[in-house]
Parts: sequence; structure tokens; C-alpha cells
Amino acid sequence: MALKTYAKLIVWTWIIVIRPCFILAGLGLLLSLGIALLAPEASPVGAKADLIMVFPGTPHRIAAGFQLAQAGAASKLAISGLGQKSLEAQAARFGNPAGVALVASAKSRSTFEDVFNARALVRQHGIRSLLLVTSAWHVPRSSFLLKCFLLGSGVTVRVVPVEDPRINGGSSEAWKLQAKLAFNEGVQSWGSTAEMTWAMLTGSLLRDVPGFHELSKFLKQKILLEE
Repeated sequence: MALKTYAKLIVWTWIIVIRPCFILAGLGLLLSLGIALLAPEASPVGAKADLIMVFPGTPHRIAAGFQLAQAGAASKLAISGLGQKSLEAQAARFGNPAGVALVASAKSRSTFEDVFNARALVRQHGIRSLLLVTSAWHVPRSSFLLKCFLLGSGVTVRVVPVEDPRINGGSSEAWKLQAKLAFNEGVQSWGSTAEMTWAMLTGSLLRDVPGFHELSKFLKQKILLEE
């Protein structure tokens, strides 16, 4: 009886939880592949813009943002989620770019809120062109969201893909991490799209709805693969 009970539990777990997650991820991957076709072109070496916008997540992205600023790629630099004091602390760590204004940003709890912050800065500072700095594997989702949210603004967006040293070299562990990242990005594409749709319809953030942020964290813990 116990064996049959465990077998039923495994079957129902597959039907109710695991299979939908893989279907969701698969559809999300198809969405990511589709939206990649709409993603802005990678920034050519030496390209300049009004603003360098870093979507943080790893120190490598922040370092790349400061390197661009030090090379004179833009007159302004912002890192989503960082206020003035935090920006100055990062500048002390990576090198304060001369003649570049460090622009404070509102807090951020998700990729879409990074996009929301970027649009706020575009409007506030009259930005007409920006360089989006994020990890190469994160480009399709983040650039698609940014392009959609800036639709009709006339702002030129170019991406600066940052290589993740964890997945360089082609080792078996690197391939496993790439697969996990692809799965997670596929699943999270749907959550990001829901956040964007809510913001477009209401002008507010979905994560400010009582209970949603906690629900999102819970679902991530249950569905997403550990990196």
C-alpha cells in the first residue's frame, strides 16, 4: 500500500506541479526566442549615449557599467535600485568616472522594476539614447521589456552584453548552469510580462499589491532551479 501511495504521489506531483513548470518554461523559452528578434542591436565598440543604465545582478555588470563611463560612453550613469550614497560607494570601488553624473534610481525588486526605473530616468532627464548593461543571458528578456515600455518615446536603446565568467569555458558545470539560467529566464518571462501589463494598465507596480511580492518569492523558491 505504501508503495502504491508513493507512486500516486509521484504521478500527481508530476501532473500538478512538475509538468506545468516545464511547459511554462518551454513556452517562456519560445517567448524569449521570439522577443530576442525584437531586442535592440548590441552596442558597437565606442558607441555613445546619454545614459548608461545598468541592470544589476552581478558585480560584473556594475564593473562593465563603470568601465563604459570611464571610456566616455555617456555623460550619465545609473544602476537600477541604487540611491546616491550606494552609487558613490560603487564608484569608490570601481573607479569614479570623471565628468560623468551618477544618477540615483528608485528601489528595484525585479527585472521589470529595473525597466520601470529606466523609463522614469528617461523622462526625468530627457534621455534620448541609452546603453543597457546586463548579462548576455539576460539580454532577451530585459531588452524586450525595456523596448516595449519605451515604445513611442523615440529613445534609442543599445545593449551591452556582459559575459558571465561562471559559464565560460564550456565545462559540464558551465553547461548545466546555462541550462538552469535558460529555464529560469523562460519561467520569469511570464512574470515580467504580467508586471509590465499591470503597469501599463494601472500606472502602478504589481509588487506593491499586498501579498503579491511574497507570493512571487514563494513561487520562485518552488519553481525556479538553483543556479
